[in-house]
Amino acid sequence: MQEMALRVLSADRLSYADMIDCIRQEKANILYFSPTAVLVEDVTCGICALAATEKEEGVKALSRLDRRFAGWIVAHGEMAREATYAVFPIKDETKTIQVAYCKAPFDFSPSLTFASPSEKELQAIKDGYDRESPENIQKIHDKGELFSARDREGNFVGFIGFHPEGSMGLLYIFPDYRRQGYAEETEKFLMTECFRRGKIPYGHVVYGNEASMHLQKKLGFEAADQYAYWLRQ
Repeated sequence: MQEMALRVLSADRLSYADMIDCIRQEKANILYFSPTAVLVEDVTCGICALAATEKEEGVKALSRLDRRFAGWIVAHGEMAREATYAVFPIKDETKTIQVAYCKAPFDFSPSLTFASPSEKELQAIKDGYDRESPENIQKIHDKGELFSARDREGNFVGFIGFHPEGSMGLLYIFPDYRRQGYAEETEKFLMTECFRRGKIPYGHVVYGNEASMHLQKKLGFEAADQYAYWLRQ
């Protein structure tokens, strides 16, 4: 089933880079497959992702989930979004654009130093970053997927990491160190981590975040033609 699902998803690699990566990293439970719908659960975090080009097939796929399902569903495209709303009482929605880097690895010689955060740095990340809970940040750190960035003087200038389902994110440069190219360099570092781990470099940019989208395009990421909706009851 994995090979058949990959064949369907690979027809639109940009839209389904997250699902393809989940399967290739061998952490996917494929809950439903058909030529027009694929439902995948990331067994490491419980987040599900739905690809559906027909609403009816999307509904059929989602019927495999308990109606009391309380986790996140990433619905790729309008049909998947409509199917999710038809099955679950969705109350929380974030509209995003999925971006992926589909080119060859590149040489990278950073001026910054990247390492696992110290305890003091980890606490600063938990206190200042609001897109992941402190509990999730701790889990990401414990998995070795959170990195601090330090300049040549040893100053803690920012951080980056992987979200629980594997997307690139958590990018933050402290105000005193901005406009020095550190955001671009820090994201390039995480891209090289993706290459090293055999992952697809991909991420989700919240709709309307033009600064982030500008950075992704500058780095060579391509944007999917359809939106990815993060949905939760």
